[in-house]
Amino acid sequence: MFYDKYAELCSEKGVSPTKAAEDMGIGRATVSRWKNSGSSPVARHIDLMVEYFAVSADYLLGNTDIKSPQPTSEDDELLLLLDELRNRPDMKMLFSVSKKCTPEEVRQAVKIIEALRKDDSDSED
Repeated sequence: MFYDKYAELCSEKGVSPTKAAEDMGIGRATVSRWKNSGSSPVARHIDLMVEYFAVSADYLLGNTDIKSPQPTSEDDELLLLLDELRNRPDMKMLFSVSKKCTPEEVRQAVKIIEALRKDDSDSED
């Protein structure tokens, strides 16, 4: 039954099923329907839950035991960047500030950082 998987994911995330639904903009009546009648969610709710719980739709619907798709070689660089964001507070701060910037502001910031790094390497010589 779908609700069992939903409740399990809520528990893992440390939120109640009602709170999770509220966070996603899903009504209480909908959650009650999943629980009491055994109904499954509509596609837009699945999309919301996939993002909220960071799992695949197949896992959410009980079609697989694999929570999320395995990364491909194309994802390797992205996974390395995510690891940096998780483990380096300075990188998290940089990303947090830069996500509010325009693309041009990001390019300017990159040029500044590259110039700073060049100055550092010049002074080491």
